[in-house]
This record gives sequence, C-alpha cells and structure tokens, in this order.
Amino acid sequence: MEEAITKNSRKSGGGKPNIILYGTFLPLTKQILAKIIGYLSQYCQIQIFLLYKNDDKIDKKIRYQWLTNNLNGLTEIKITTLKLADWKLSKYQSSGNIIVNLDKFSEIDSQTFFQNPLKCYNYLPNSIRSYFHKKVLLIGTESTGKTTLAIKLARFYNTEYVPEIGRYISERVGDTMEMTADNYVEILLKHSLEFKTRNEAANKIIFADTDCIDTLFWYEVTFPKINQTIKNISLALRETYDTIIYLHPTNQWIADNIRQFGKNRHWHNQKLLQMIKKAYPNSPIYELSGSYNENYQKALSIVKKLLTP
Repeated sequence: MEEAITKNSRKSGGGKPNIILYGTFLPLTKQILAKIIGYLSQYCQIQIFLLYKNDDKIDKKIRYQWLTNNLNGLTEIKITTLKLADWKLSKYQSSGNIIVNLDKFSEIDSQTFFQNPLKCYNYLPNSIRSYFHKKVLLIGTESTGKTTLAIKLARFYNTEYVPEIGRYISERVGDTMEMTADNYVEILLKHSLEFKTRNEAANKIIFADTDCIDTLFWYEVTFPKINQTIKNISLALRETYDTIIYLHPTNQWIADNIRQFGKNRHWHNQKLLQMIKKAYPNSPIYELSGSYNENYQKALSIVKKLLTP
C-alpha cells in the first residue's frame, strides 16, 4: 500500500481528515469497493482519481460508471478521471493529504485478470460481471432450430438466453407481411433492452436467439425499398459477439402461424449469411449443417472451447 499520513492532514467536519484514493481499476474488484466503503467512517471527504491511458483495455468511461454505479448516493465521495501521465503523487503529498493506491488492494493483478477474466469472476462485484460475459449469437433463417438450441444451451450452462422478440411482435400483428416500419423499430429497441436486462442476470455466458441484423434482413425481405433509418438503428445496436453459430437450413422446414417463406429458405440463407459476415467481420462464425442433435453437440463443443481458452 502506498499511503502517506502526516500530522498536517486537512480536516473538516467532526475532526475527520480528508483522503485521496487513486487507481486504474483494471479491474474494479469487491475488495477495492470494500476498502472505499471502509474509509467512509474514517474520513470526511473522499476524492477518487481514476487514472487512465488512451490504450487501456477497458475505456475509462466504462470504469467511471463502474465506480459511480457502485458508489451512487454517497455524497462524501467525488470521482475524477485523470490521465496517468498527468498524475503527480508529490503534488498531493505536499499538501498534507492522506493518499492511498487502491489497486494495491485488488485480489488479482491486471495481467492475470485479462488472461482469463471469467476465471476471476468471483472477485468481481455483481454489478460489473456482465461486462465480461461471453456473448454467443445463434442465427439462421426460418425453422433451423435456433430457439430450441438457445434454450438447451442456456439450461446446460445455467444461464440466460435472449428470446426472439421479432416472433412475439409478429404474432401480435398476426401476419408478417402486414408489419410496418414502426413494428421493426420496436423489435430492434426491445431486443436490445432485453439483451442488456438478461445479460445482467446471466452466468458467465449469454445466448442470443437472433439479433438486429436478422431484423434488418426480414425488413429487406418484406419491403421493396431500403429504410435507411432502420438500417442505421440495426447497425448501431449490434452487440460484440465472442462467437456466432450460424445454422444452415438442412433440417425439414416446419410451418407455424408466422412462417411463410419455406420455398425461399435457401435463397434467404445465402443473403442472411452474407449480411452476418459483413456486419460482424471480427467475430468467429461457425456454420452448422447437421441434424438438430448434431448441431447441439457441435455447439456444446464450440462453447466449451470459448469458456476454456
């Protein structure tokens, strides 16, 4: 611990001195939070400096929100971001402040953490764990087994999956061909919100049954003209997926109350796959073409590899 306590420490309110805390919070851990809370009973005012570099693995704005979300309502604490190059320890020591490097209290060092964040999962506060969850997209055209696979994988890994919001809204409308542009905007926004909500409740990994690019695909299939607003929203709401599992239409097409494109599924398949590859150039894409059970077994193998790097 890098701590300087002097007889000249500034005091205010009840004779308690002030304290300056600093750190990079890469990552913010439960032990660091416990230390901050512990200082509240000892010091009148707490100033926290979040030190950052432009090439940090996690943006300073994310870390700033980690701190504010966990310390919300504690008016004695002030949080400031500061470039690491501008941090001068001697400047604050000369003013007689008590100074503590919070990173020294972390249960794990930054290098070890980033080698495998999920291995250090239990050291993280619940509120920030979702940032490190692995995200898996399951996608394909109609009747390829996406929903069943998403449910089975989520149950196997005791976690959450994001349902196909577009199906719920299509069923509400009654006919896919009668959906309006507003319906597609609703799908996009509700899916994004549902993803974030379920990711917060997930356990290390989350599975998404389709996504915004799939919504854009169906809009382009059913409308003759491209709607630039819907396209922009779709691209803006893309998640960063660690893995994409693409299901080809090799199993029998099963009709239901909203599926209408059985005859077009192979053409749809080519178009959707092309859109996915273009939208997610940095995400590994695994293409599965087996039976339902074969696809499930292959998906289990893919996810196991993802979780055990």
